Formats: sequence, C-alpha cells, structure tokens
Amino acid sequence: MRSFLTFLSFLCLIHFTASAQEELQVKRKGLTLSTGVGHIGLRDPVYTPLVYRGTNILFEMEYSNISLKRKHYFTFNFNSTSLTPGLNDFSTNSIKNLNGFLNYQYQPILKKGKWNAYLGGGIHNFFSLRIFDAAIIEEIAIDFYSSLNLVFSLDRTFNQKHFLEFKFSYPLLAYVIGRMSRPKDTSEEDLVIAVLENPNAIPMGVILKSGDFFSFAKFMDFTTEINYKYLFSKRFALNATYRFRFYKYPKLLTVKYGTSQYVLGLSYTF
Repeated sequence: MRSFLTFLSFLCLIHFTASAQEELQVKRKGLTLSTGVGHIGLRDPVYTPLVYRGTNILFEMEYSNISLKRKHYFTFNFNSTSLTPGLNDFSTNSIKNLNGFLNYQYQPILKKGKWNAYLGGGIHNFFSLRIFDAAIIEEIAIDFYSSLNLVFSLDRTFNQKHFLEFKFSYPLLAYVIGRMSRPKDTSEEDLVIAVLENPNAIPMGVILKSGDFFSFAKFMDFTTEINYKYLFSKRFALNATYRFRFYKYPKLLTVKYGTSQYVLGLSYTF
C-alpha cells in the first residue's frame, strides 16, 4: 500500500511539473511594432449627405502577455488621411481625418483543444477628428468614445512556428462624446483654439461631461481581426493582420464609419 501511494505521488509530481514547464514555455510577453495601410468610408449626415472615402498610412504598437490560461493585449493605433467624396473624385471638398484607438483586452481561456477558444472583455477608447473643408466653409466634428467590449477569439499553432488567430469584439456599453456638431456648451471658436492651437483653452471637464451613454442596442462598433504570426527565431516573429471595423451611432443623425486595415509588423518576445 505504501509503495502504491509513493508511486501515485510520483505520478502526480511528474504531472504538475510537466504542466508547470508547459506553462512556463507557453507564457510569453511581447512587443510588436507595425505599419500598414487602411481604407476608410465615412458618412456623417450632420455635415454632408455624401459618402467620403480615403486611404491612409497607419502605425501600431502592441504589448502582449500570453499564457495557457489567458491573453492580455494593449494596442495603440494611429492614422491620418484626407477623405474625398466617393462619387466625385474631382471635388474640391475634402475632410482631414485623424484617427486613433487605445485598447486593452483580457481573454481567459474558454476551451482548450486543437483550436483554443477564449472569451473575455476589454476597454476600447477611440478618437476621430474630422475637419470638413467645403469651399470657404470649414467645420469640425469629433467622434470620441470609450466602450466596454465583449471579446471572443480562436487560435491555433501549426508546427510550432505558425500562429493563426480569429478575433471578434462588440461593445456592451459605450460613453460617447461629440454627438452634436461640437461638445455641448462649447463655442466653435473655443473648439478651434482647443484642437488646433491651445489644448488648455477648454477645461477638460466640460468636454468629458458632454457625452452620453449607449447600450449595445443603439451603439454598434463591430471589429473582426485575422492575425497571423511566423516565428523565424526564438525571440523574433513576423506579424500580419487584417482588421475590419464598422461603427454607427445616433448623432443628430446616424453616423456610419467603416475601415479595413492591412498591417505588417515585427514582434520581439521577452
């Protein structure tokens, strides 16, 4: 009996040691620097009934912390472009568009197998500044929101060198600023000064209090990603991402914004 218990204890020790080693091997932290191109389609009927489109160069930085049980991501993305009416490429009207987002995602594992499934949440912060230049008239619009998102992903590793991931996210609750032509109780002159010249011209509290809460039924921001990673050394990997995003919400009228991004980057594992 004592020999059996000793043997059983030995098997348990091997199992937990192997699990710990596997966890140590899989657990990794990484930093990825990327660039790419994106195509934007915008319809903001508060200012114009036309659909504006444009292509931009984007920059992205991501920090990841991944183990067998969960995934953490911090992602910063920024791009700037000029949009023109989709039905009239020769129009002198244009939109100067600055966009950026800062994301945090936490995904605990849902099911482990050939394809690993994760279900978690995240905080998505997005900012879009648009300067409408139509003849002698210039208008400024912003979309600025923070949302609590539901995040689901599937991933699989092939031959220890190829990693493929499908990711989907959708907001459950969002706080949106800039639903009117400008933040509430803020004059156009002050907004121009704050955005273009002096960031301290308007108290930040005035801007932050001008927002509204929306549930998932009224605020849509659907994002899907396909991520591929090729490990060509122990520390370095090549990353490729396709991201499609579409959001809409009621301003004075419904704003619709869609973008497709093609991103290529290099990651370093600590």
